[in-house]
Amino acid sequence: MGRKKSFVCGVGINDFAFPTSLLGKHTTEYKLWANMLYRSHDTSFKEKHPSYANVTCDVRWHSMTAFIDEVSTLAGYEQAINNGWCLDKDILIKGNKLYSKDTCCFVPVQINNLILDNRAQRGDHPIGVSFSKHARKFRSYLIGLNGKQKHLGYFEEESIAFEAYRLAKKAQIEEVLIGFKGKIDDKVYQALIEWEIGIND
Repeated sequence: MGRKKSFVCGVGINDFAFPTSLLGKHTTEYKLWANMLYRSHDTSFKEKHPSYANVTCDVRWHSMTAFIDEVSTLAGYEQAINNGWCLDKDILIKGNKLYSKDTCCFVPVQINNLILDNRAQRGDHPIGVSFSKHARKFRSYLIGLNGKQKHLGYFEEESIAFEAYRLAKKAQIEEVLIGFKGKIDDKVYQALIEWEIGIND
């Protein structure tokens, strides 16, 4: 008899032909698959992260075997297994809600963090903008590569404060990409070079 199949998030079937845990720890392949299912099907995760409310995955990826068979053909898979690169669903198609072979790519953590949606944290203002009660103006800021907030200035109008953020963010993306040119998929590089930062993102 074969190994008994187990389910993840109620839909994922662990039908992988190889061990998915070694010395009591899940393999990287398993964690890559399980984390994708967690983001696309776990209710508690979606409640904590509203931007994932309508996210789902290709039904073929309910099978771990099918998932690994397909993602292993994507550029960056070896780096994902050995160096912690992330499976991203948003870069190739902005606003995408489906994890699938045609919509996903592998990117380094530094690049993945560049486009994280923090809508829940920023409130009603555009990304990179807050209102300063002390200055009685709109404040523009950027989260630096070191994780610290960088002040970009105070502005009378919210739209102008956002424009200051947009230009700074574009420059930040280009700065990060310089270090990864030739190391990431050309499609990913081009998508980020052309990345549009909208006021309603």
